[in-house]
Amino acid sequence: VGLSTIATALQEERETIGYELSLAELVDLLVTRITPPAQAARVRVAVETRGEGTLTNRETNLLLLILENLLANAIEATPPDRAVRLAVDVNPPGWSFTVTDEGPGIAAELKPNLFKPVRSTKPQGTGIGLAISHQLAQHLGARLELIDGEHPGATFQLTLSRSEARPA
Repeated sequence: VGLSTIATALQEERETIGYELSLAELVDLLVTRITPPAQAARVRVAVETRGEGTLTNRETNLLLLILENLLANAIEATPPDRAVRLAVDVNPPGWSFTVTDEGPGIAAELKPNLFKPVRSTKPQGTGIGLAISHQLAQHLGARLELIDGEHPGATFQLTLSRSEARPA
């Protein structure tokens, strides 16, 4: 996700025109954006959505930035012919977006500084993607965290409280 895309999304917050998008529209936009890099890496993207609701354009823009970054990282970490999963749940406490990859996982020594800028394990990485995603989540009033799973790979969960999300 480029800095100009982030700047455009944040700039839109200042505009007075507001609109809403459905959860289905958010997921469709995300899948459209993430399909080309997934196909290039020969990684399947599996999406499971449970529930319905709407989000403002501001919420949608920020969620797209965060989730696109998480999915791009997951695709990079996942070997060819494997899958990345996005699970979206709308429930009484709020909405959760869970991204799971089938890569090697995150080493224990990296976890304490995971959301700090300029720390990357990728040869060409800048180390700002997760830091920016974490800041954007806070700006949205959401929580982004690494979830320790029962399987190899990494699982990130973005949780948007009910006070911010509006189920249909």
